[in-house]
Formats: sequence, structure tokens, C-alpha cells
Amino acid sequence: MRCLKRLGGGRFAAGGRLSAVLFLCVFLAAGCSAADPAGRPEGQSHTDRNGADAYEPVFSATKADMSVEETEAVFVNLDDQAGECRIEAGGAYLLTGELKGTICIDAEEQIVHLILDNVSVAAAAGPAILVRSAGKVVITLKEGAVNQLRDSGRYPAAAEENACIYSMCDLTVNGAGSLEVYGYYKDGIHSRDVVKILGGQIAIHAKRDGIRGNDGFMMQDGQLDIQSEGMGLCTTKSGRAGKGAVEISGGTVSVIAGEYAVFAAAEIWVKDCSAALKGILGDMQSGKSMYVQEECLKNE
Repeated sequence: MRCLKRLGGGRFAAGGRLSAVLFLCVFLAAGCSAADPAGRPEGQSHTDRNGADAYEPVFSATKADMSVEETEAVFVNLDDQAGECRIEAGGAYLLTGELKGTICIDAEEQIVHLILDNVSVAAAAGPAILVRSAGKVVITLKEGAVNQLRDSGRYPAAAEENACIYSMCDLTVNGAGSLEVYGYYKDGIHSRDVVKILGGQIAIHAKRDGIRGNDGFMMQDGQLDIQSEGMGLCTTKSGRAGKGAVEISGGTVSVIAGEYAVFAAAEIWVKDCSAALKGILGDMQSGKSMYVQEECLKNE
């Protein structure tokens, strides 16, 4: 195991799509419920069709969410790591190679920027990327790179984390490369705060939720394909401004889910994008209101 410190200045194959449809049918036949053992709010949606301009977004992309130059990054060859690659200081890290283990980030309140350049991570037990502490984590998918993350089907008994990418802080994904995420245990991506998708071609296969951002979810660009047995996109917190909303204002989204394709504790906002959303229990459900541009929805 090596500790890394900053030193200074598919798209799914046709077979996968068929498999997703088959497990959705099984869910329906079994009479599945939207109830979450952890207690997800019950949706009480009111939809304002073509009223998206009336909604005031609560999330935005900041300078900290943007890509950084590779010349600013510390190079890390995962082939040289053994079991766990630890990052314990803020800064930019250019990762390449294969790891049978976990990338673990523990950087207190510092911003950590990971640039993935043909990375393959298969966790032995737990998440592929685990963020225990940081001010923010940004994952950039390098242009032309093909990256793959797989968690383990088993986790330590007392583990709080439950996703292939699990973060205790805000998580942003950007760039022009591709990323496949396999959540064999539960979620594909789970942040205790906000998840932002600002670019890249991202495919997620999840045993439970595709992406869960407890405090919110925002997408402005890129291509996102989700197949999940639970929710596709999910938020869990509401009651305060900026908590629990799902905001999609760009890019292409395709979701096939065993429960709701999009489930938000607060508002859902869909505008200036292409969204194909299909869930067994419903395509969209919110705890408050939904503001949707009709022309964005491709499955109605």
C-alpha cells in the first residue's frame, strides 16, 4: 500500500439492454415497492409541463468543478499500487493502469482532482473509489480514454459505504472520455452531498440506485446511460433551499430502472436536454413539483 501526497507546483451492449428489461419484468411480477429500508420520502408530484423557465436552479458549475491541466497533476501508475491506492492531500492526480483494490481519498477539506486515463479498478471488498474526506472530489475523464470501475459484491459488515463510487462530499464528473461503473453491491455512484455531471460518456449498471446524490443531482452536459434495479437518479434530502433537487439542463440521459427512473425529494427540472426515462413504478416522481420541457422527453 502506498500513500500519495501532493508534492507541489459503453454504451451498453444489446445483451445488457435485454437483461435490464428482463429483470424489470421480474420486479413487476414480484410486486416490488418504492419503499426504501433507509426511508426515502414519498413523492407528491405536481408537473408543470413546458414550465421549466419558471424554475430557478439551485445548483451551478463552479471553477472548482472544471478540468485542470495534466501538467499540474501528480502521475500515478496504478500498476505499481498494491491493494489500496491512498490519496491524502489535495491537488490533481493523473491516474492510469489497473488496480485490484480501492482508490481511497482522505484529504480533509481539500479539493482532490482525479484525471482518469485508461483506468481499470476492480475492488476486492468495498468500493472502487472511496472518498472518506475531502472538500470536493472532481473526476475528469481524459479525452479518448476508456475507464472502468467495479466494486465488490461483498463489503465489510460494518461499512457505511454502499456504492462503486462512494463519496462523503460533493462529487463532480467532467471531461470527454468514457466511464463504465458497475455497482454489484448496491449503488453505482453515491454522494452524501451533491453529484454533478458536466461531461463524458458514462454508463452505470447498479444493483440498487444508479446515481444517488443525497443533497441533489445536476447534469449540464455529456451522455449518461443507467440500468438499475432500484432508482435511476435519486435524491433523499429536502426541507431546505438547495437540498434534494434533480436538475437536468443539458446532455443526453437514458434510464431503465426497476423503481422510478428519477426520484427526487424536492423539485425535478428537465430542460434543454434529451431524456429517455423508463421506470417500472413511474418515469419521474418528486416530493414537490416537476418543471419539464415536453420536447426533452423522448419516451412519451
